[in-house]
Amino acid sequence: MDETQAFDTFRSVMNRKDPEKKATVNFENEYSISLNDRNGRDAASSILTTIREENDAQLALAPYYYFTSSMYKGECTSSRIGMMTAKSSDTALYFAKLNGKQVYELVENYLAESDENFYVTNKYELPIASGMKMIVNQAESGFSLKDLTVNDKKIDKEKEYSILLTDTTMSVLKKINPKCEIEQLKDTTLSSAWIEAMSKGQQPSAPEDYIEVEQ
Repeated sequence: MDETQAFDTFRSVMNRKDPEKKATVNFENEYSISLNDRNGRDAASSILTTIREENDAQLALAPYYYFTSSMYKGECTSSRIGMMTAKSSDTALYFAKLNGKQVYELVENYLAESDENFYVTNKYELPIASGMKMIVNQAESGFSLKDLTVNDKKIDKEKEYSILLTDTTMSVLKKINPKCEIEQLKDTTLSSAWIEAMSKGQQPSAPEDYIEVEQ
């Protein structure tokens, strides 16, 4: 191989299109995974809201630890999209229908829950919500739910809501409401639902103002 052939080979390799590196979506906005001034995570909110809307649920509740990366402007490959959720500890998704009182009790108990699997000890461990806003009190003993709103109004305790849950939030619901009917979304996890939504080339949903911590 002479110098010209070597150069042509090198150029061909460098310019080769790798299907694994193909851009799935070109993000128009960027969102941080770090806490914002109200103790919410914009990137996590965007991902969860996208998944909730794709699955036609009105509300969603998930632990913070399933969301792992910020979202940056520009082209993003499928592999990079997959890194925005915790694939190594992925979770199934579940669907339930609850009245407003039961939704309130679910969030209330999540904040107060303490076992070997999870517990909320500081603001970095607060859950991610979608379709609703949690007003949370912080005290030395931990966190408590002060109010829960939907569309800027107190949640209707009598109204029925569809809610999307993960393994952890589903387990809390089963403890406080063992007779509640819970449906698992077949062959769907948080990570796969996010990747599937972004594979359509659409923009993710905007983050929501889903939490406010008062002291």
